[in-house]
This record gives sequence, C-alpha cells and structure tokens, in this order.
Amino acid sequence: MKPFLIWIVLFFVAYGGLGLTLHLYLSANPQKVAIALDTSVYMKDRQAQVSRELAKIAAGRYRLYSLIVDKGRKIHGWQSRAELRAKITYYGERQLDTFADTARFSELSQADRIILLSNAEDVSSLRNTFGSKLTVISP
Repeated sequence: MKPFLIWIVLFFVAYGGLGLTLHLYLSANPQKVAIALDTSVYMKDRQAQVSRELAKIAAGRYRLYSLIVDKGRKIHGWQSRAELRAKITYYGERQLDTFADTARFSELSQADRIILLSNAEDVSSLRNTFGSKLTVISP
C-alpha cells in the first residue's frame, strides 16, 4: 500500500508541476489573434450571428486580441479581452482589400492568427497575402 501512495503523490506533484509550467509559459507568451470584421451592408442582417461568433472567439484563454473593421478603423489594439460592446456600424460597400494594407493595420502582420468575419465569396487576395494565418468565418 505504501508504494501505491508514494506513486499517487508523485503523480499529482508531477501533473501539477506540468500544469503550472504550461500555465506560466502560455501566460507569458499569449497567442496574438487579429479579428478582421466586414462591416458592409451585406453583413448588416447578420449582426446577431457576428456577435455570437465574436463572443466565441473572445472566450479563448492565453490570447491577445485586436479588433479592426474594413472601413479603415481599428476598434482596439492588443488587449487580453476583445471589446464586444463597441458600436459597430454596417454600411457601404465591402472593402476587404484594406486588410491587405499591413502598413495601415500593423496588427495583421504581428498576429499569429487572423480571423476574418465575412460572408464574401472571394477572399483569395487575402489568402495570398496572409496564407495559413487567415481563417475565414462566414456568420
């Protein structure tokens, strides 16, 4: 019985140490996620779905978020929580090409992952620019 108790104690110490080490590493090195939002009139009727998708994305741990829109506006820079209460107005034509301008949005070049929320059918120019970093979610 004594070897079993020793084994159990060593197991929990090792498991707890590994978990703490992983937590400290991920806290010190968070993943940068840039959320690019299409705010054209084509997305206006999908506001509820966009809000749900933003809430799902923002629920992740060990991440820094930046939220930008296609009209050349940055909602916020890198922060630990995505700002979901910001007033987002859906108007005008779709301008997804503004996301390709990394000089305007430095967050897109700094990001480890880029999530584009859009119902656009052709995002090949952005796929060519960002490659595997880009994930497209169509709400």
